[in-house]
Amino acid sequence: MNTISVVYPAVTIRNVFDFLKQALLPIGIYSALVVFGFHIISEMTVWAGWIGLALFTPLQFVLVAGFYYGFFKLIDTGKIVADDFFGFSWMTVLHLYLYGLVWMILCTIGGMIIALPGIFFMVITTLGLPYLIDKNAPFWEAMIESVKMVIKVFGNHLVLLLKMMIPVLIVYIPAFIVIILQVFKQKYHGYHRGYNPWAFEGFYRSPDPLAYLSMFFSIPFINAAMAIVYRKLKPAYDTWQHSKNSFAYSPASAEYSTPTQEGPAPSTTATTPSAENATTNAEYNGETTEKPPAGATAPTEEVTTASGTTPYHELVNNTTILEQLKPSPEELVRIKMECDSGRITSFVELLSFLDQLRKK
Repeated sequence: MNTISVVYPAVTIRNVFDFLKQALLPIGIYSALVVFGFHIISEMTVWAGWIGLALFTPLQFVLVAGFYYGFFKLIDTGKIVADDFFGFSWMTVLHLYLYGLVWMILCTIGGMIIALPGIFFMVITTLGLPYLIDKNAPFWEAMIESVKMVIKVFGNHLVLLLKMMIPVLIVYIPAFIVIILQVFKQKYHGYHRGYNPWAFEGFYRSPDPLAYLSMFFSIPFINAAMAIVYRKLKPAYDTWQHSKNSFAYSPASAEYSTPTQEGPAPSTTATTPSAENATTNAEYNGETTEKPPAGATAPTEEVTTASGTTPYHELVNNTTILEQLKPSPEELVRIKMECDSGRITSFVELLSFLDQLRKK
């Protein structure tokens, strides 16, 4: 089982709306500034032609990235003000601009070859901006890390993006209708006046304020969803990466094929499998009272965490992690034996051991 894929069921359209409702006023103020900035950029692009499209459009990434400063603070503290969206340094602005420029070039190349590579690249880089803001990273690192994270959960991530597009498409319906009507109107009048509706100015300029109104609602919604996903996915991905690189149990290891307990007796009686299963099932159901055998000392103090509990106790006392990992009673027995014997001393090692159990 890939333990980081479980982040996606917790992110729904309602979650995103509830998140945005916590700070409607500051988010609305910044969203209005972003839409106004998009309008200025589009006017500059029309004035400068296709060269302007390449030079000015990446500035949109700088404006959108400001959302993540505010959204991350809202996730961490539960409240924000309008000033929280402005955390830029000049170096960050430069990397955001370069990120947008490279992103446009690669998406254009992928789209020119065939549509699918361009769409694929768009999907796997959707976490690049939040990574760049969160880690203050260079643009190439943000792009690479986004690809690494999304590739691991590509199917779930694609489903999430499609699901989040539903309210966006609903908001854009009025604008789409107006755009279609204006294109036909321009084509009819252009036939008589010698005006080409497919010239750059006619193609790129927004035909109606409805498009900007749609952007006002859709841009913060999509980026709020990506901020929530990133904050849930990144720690799980780091844990997975750490366990993969720095700690791995060998499936062929005799140490885990027939686990035995060495040293002092564990804190719970394990004389028979049924007794161990009974204790583990009680803990799995929330009954975490343990009764050490008579005369036994606390043998597992040397492998407890800073909070005074073993990784096993961290697992069974955290209902959120239990719901995500869904360990069976037999797996809990094995995990507890490894923790009590001192062979598992951290939660990262526990996750790695659980992965190895499920691969056998």
